[in-house]
Amino acid sequence: MHVAPGSDDPLAAAASASVPTDLGAAHRVPGVAPYVAFVLDSVLLKAEQRAYRVADEKWAVYAQALDVVERSLATLDLGAVAGGAEPGADALRALATHPGFEIVVRVLCGSRLLDVLLRVLDVGVDAVNGGAAASAAVAAALRIVLRVLRVEAAVLRGAVPALAEAGALGFALNLPRSLTTLEQLLLARRAAVVQLVTFVGAVDADIRLAAVRIVHVLADSSAFSGVDDRVARDALTLNRLVSMVDGSAESVRIMHAFIACLEADEDGAANAADARVVLDAARGIDDAPLAPPQAARLAAVDLLLANIAASKPAPTLAHYLLGFSLARPAAADLPDPAQRATCLHAVLDLVRGERAAALLARRPRLAERCYHLLHRLCADPVTSDVATRYLRAREDFVYTQLRALPAAVAGAADASAACAQLHARAWLWRTAALELHALVLQDSRARAKLVAEWLVADAAQPADDGDVFAARPGAFLDAQMRLLALLDGVRHAHRDAVAALQRQQRDAELEYLDGGDDDDDDDPMGGSARDDAALLGVDVGSCLASTARGCAVYDLQALAVLLRRAESALAASGALASAGARHRAHAAARRVAVRCYFANQERELFFAFASALRGWKELAEIVVTSAWDRVEAGGRTARERTAFQLLRGLAQAVAEPDASAAAMPLQASAAEREQRHADVRAALASTLTLSAERLGREWARAGVLLRTAPADSDAPPQPVEPVLDAWRLLIGAALTPAAQASLQLRGNVYASMLHFLRGLRRLAERDGARSRLVAGARDVLASSTLGDRLLETVSADAADASDAWKTVAFSLLDALAALQAGDARASRVVLFLVRKNFFSSYVGALLRREDPALQLTLQPDPASLNALYIYEAKMAFFIRLAQRADGADKLIENGVLDVLADCAFLDMRPSAGSGSGGESSFADAFIPARTERFHQLLMPALDLLLALAARIGRDNVTVWMKVARFVSQHHGVLEAVLKDAALPAVPLSSALLAEAKAVSALVFYVARQRAVLDREAALAGSGHVGVASLHLPMLALLPKLAAGRAWIQRLTPANDVERAQAQVASPLADTANSSNDDSSDAVDLEHSVFGQQASELVDAIVQNALAYAQAVTERAAGNPRQPSQPQHLRPAFSWPIEHSRESDYLPSLALLVAFVRQSLAHIDRGRRARTEKQRLAKHSSEMTTSDLRRLIAASPYAEAADDLGPVQMRALATVL
Repeated sequence: MHVAPGSDDPLAAAASASVPTDLGAAHRVPGVAPYVAFVLDSVLLKAEQRAYRVADEKWAVYAQALDVVERSLATLDLGAVAGGAEPGADALRALATHPGFEIVVRVLCGSRLLDVLLRVLDVGVDAVNGGAAASAAVAAALRIVLRVLRVEAAVLRGAVPALAEAGALGFALNLPRSLTTLEQLLLARRAAVVQLVTFVGAVDADIRLAAVRIVHVLADSSAFSGVDDRVARDALTLNRLVSMVDGSAESVRIMHAFIACLEADEDGAANAADARVVLDAARGIDDAPLAPPQAARLAAVDLLLANIAASKPAPTLAHYLLGFSLARPAAADLPDPAQRATCLHAVLDLVRGERAAALLARRPRLAERCYHLLHRLCADPVTSDVATRYLRAREDFVYTQLRALPAAVAGAADASAACAQLHARAWLWRTAALELHALVLQDSRARAKLVAEWLVADAAQPADDGDVFAARPGAFLDAQMRLLALLDGVRHAHRDAVAALQRQQRDAELEYLDGGDDDDDDDPMGGSARDDAALLGVDVGSCLASTARGCAVYDLQALAVLLRRAESALAASGALASAGARHRAHAAARRVAVRCYFANQERELFFAFASALRGWKELAEIVVTSAWDRVEAGGRTARERTAFQLLRGLAQAVAEPDASAAAMPLQASAAEREQRHADVRAALASTLTLSAERLGREWARAGVLLRTAPADSDAPPQPVEPVLDAWRLLIGAALTPAAQASLQLRGNVYASMLHFLRGLRRLAERDGARSRLVAGARDVLASSTLGDRLLETVSADAADASDAWKTVAFSLLDALAALQAGDARASRVVLFLVRKNFFSSYVGALLRREDPALQLTLQPDPASLNALYIYEAKMAFFIRLAQRADGADKLIENGVLDVLADCAFLDMRPSAGSGSGGESSFADAFIPARTERFHQLLMPALDLLLALAARIGRDNVTVWMKVARFVSQHHGVLEAVLKDAALPAVPLSSALLAEAKAVSALVFYVARQRAVLDREAALAGSGHVGVASLHLPMLALLPKLAAGRAWIQRLTPANDVERAQAQVASPLADTANSSNDDSSDAVDLEHSVFGQQASELVDAIVQNALAYAQAVTERAAGNPRQPSQPQHLRPAFSWPIEHSRESDYLPSLALLVAFVRQSLAHIDRGRRARTEKQRLAKHSSEMTTSDLRRLIAASPYAEAADDLGPVQMRALATVL
């Protein structure tokens, strides 16, 4: 039998995508089943039994018969049963009568049809490569097997159960009793499986492609990925497919077949009219037709990728083909290519050296797969160590690839090529980030230095130039590091590809849609895609599907079906009765199809752009963090310049507008477009934050190193204008539409600005240009609308943003207010907050919203501490404002004193002896103790009150009454702090001493106000408690803290930081042992950094208590403004001039005399110690290295101590 394409057979038309379902309905079961049954039973199954005059005729019969089978399978639509929905009776009837369904059932029941297919394939790859006539039949048989493998799940799980449970179909349905997957049937035919795999070595590209795809499906199946029980090789577990291939006589041949498949680089064109190609191009750029040779290469790499995954227990077929040891895939080294060639060597040959750029230009999709595979090998837990070791030792892969990869993306005008190239760069940069981080962790300094310095070197510098930081005129302003050049290449490629895509879309619409709207308007492109979809009554969103990469695109096949159904529904309703209506409907359908096609292109292009940005981000963050210290060439100047260039380049990238907004006709709104753009920019913004933090550290470190190197004092300072330009870029980045659409992006820019301002202050102090830098930054905010826009955005986020970003917003407001510190004019921040009424909002929120949340943070196991962090940031901002007269006035006007007095969380102090306050061990491990949390709540409130008290005039009675109300409302807490500081049984911590210092200072301030004390005296009989009730606790501090150093015995470190400080000797402490200390431990603690800090706090408490005693004594002596009144001396100290038991609780003159004597002795020792240290500073060569380190560790330059050598430490000691 010979079936000619031009005959009248119903299945002859290759382009036909349907099968007549009603053929012969009046006489029999409708459909073409009799025709297909004749081809199967009388032609295909009996082809081997016939006699042929010419032997090649048999293969012609096979080829034609198998072509009918293949076409039947190609038209089988299982959409009605694949989605899990209940199919209708008509759909089930059409499925049951479809010839493709019968063919699948015959194969899955293990009938003779499967035997015939395997018999055709048994001819072998050698015969096919030798030019045998069986090539066409073999190709068709392979495609049939592949199609059955792809549809069997839908048939077995959807179609067969639905037909079995269906009612009357109008005809008898005979299904086999036993159906199983084709993989299970092939398991018993091991020789046939090996024969299938050997066809990967076929010369014919169609056969090679089908064979690779079949092997891919088999490798993914549970039947072939399970453990082969026949293998017992020293507890080695192999899956069945690997066991079959490795145990066969064709194993070496199969390995070389896959290598040859990867190396085959024939050019060819895909036949767009081929039904198989059309079916494969379902959606997306990556599904565009490829020539079979190139498609086979991609399929081979996809096979390797799919089998290197955590879900696939090693060793898999990919491990075998790539050369990993089957016995020890995670440990044994990869083979040398001279000894045994593997697919890994073939992949590396494709991207080696200069071939990488050529591969990216000619075969971008293959290049992407290769880089993805190499990244997967370096990231997979099983293969990581072995693959990384091989790539590093034999290939020096990362460094050579980075050098070979051009910064500019070639062929960006082609959307498909641009997408693949962007994805390829993303995978290479991720691999480079992994390798660089691993080199740092393994302390491979030379290799890490090589890669890191190449990335941050000038892009214009020759790659083989040894001095990557050679000084050139204008280098600071004009040079661009390679890392930023790579980023710019990606940005420019995306911009150019989008512009080209827009031109292509305009040309396509003019060509295909030019006559579509003549009846409506004069615009040939009139009408939006959404309007057209609404006209047709279709939901294009229902056609969204994900590509293999995960990008959401429109399924154009599903869209075509949807549009056909919509037109049919409109025609049935009579809406298309006129020719004009039909014309408009056809034009609308064409517009939707064309614009969805280009929308797919743009979506995948942006997805590739986002992937490349994230890959670059990973590499840049490794450079800025773990690999930063490996940038040694050029010294600290080069690192400082690198950090600054990264900051400026990233700020420009984050502030860049969305280049693809105009190419998105099917996006719902501008808000969605901005959100998509903002999500990508937010990834870069986190890198921007790290760069700003690193720049601040470098500026601080540079200041220290400059002080230690007088010879470098003639080095030029940092240019002012580039720094201010970077500041403008950061402000602009926070105000872009994308930043307004994304709080995460905005918050990261806030954090970058915060780090930048902190570093700016350090830079100003270092370069001696504080007035220019700080004034310039201040003028940027004041001389344009940027300042008001920025303040409005940050202030709104501080009021309404989510918890984490609210903390950042308040911190940024604090930093912006700090810019006004040296300005005598009214603070711009204060004026803006007053004008926009943010002051009352911030202050009122303390009581309305934050007070209940802060009370919850004091529970034993709080759910979150976010409220505490927001409170700390807000109070730090308030304290900053309170240091200026205008800020303090506005805080008081908006009721901050009343709000603090009414806050209930300030009264929830845990007892000092309760330790952790009863938390569980789980809470202790992850959150601070309750006493520490309460300290974090109380101290900001006390510090704010003290800052305001310093600004309040003594005659402002109203305000002092509000301060006194705070003392009265929280009297219990304040009294407990003072008593705990004096009680011998309560351990002293730095937190308790800091609280006692603040409380004693507050009591002293209030006790000086006569009006307050007079009012409290008037209310004495009413049960009112106030500052007068704290008189005895205040005086009790003196006997316990001013008399000797006995309080040292109570001093106890409360956390890890304090315990570490207690082990470090303080160079500022007196080195002579105190005569009152008998314990060597106490002496050691007293002269530690922790003990020195505690001593300073105790001195401040004693000073406050003495000042309070003086204040109440002067008040008791009478009013100096009314000298006619009698003067009664009522001193706070008792009269005994010798020690008595009463002086343990109340201060006496004896205590005062002892304290004066002790203070004089302490001052004398301090004077002598200072004189000695000044002498050593002038003669620093006499100081030992340990003394130098102790001196610097206690200085403001402690964080740079590791960067200083002995000579630099001695130079720094001379200025400390």
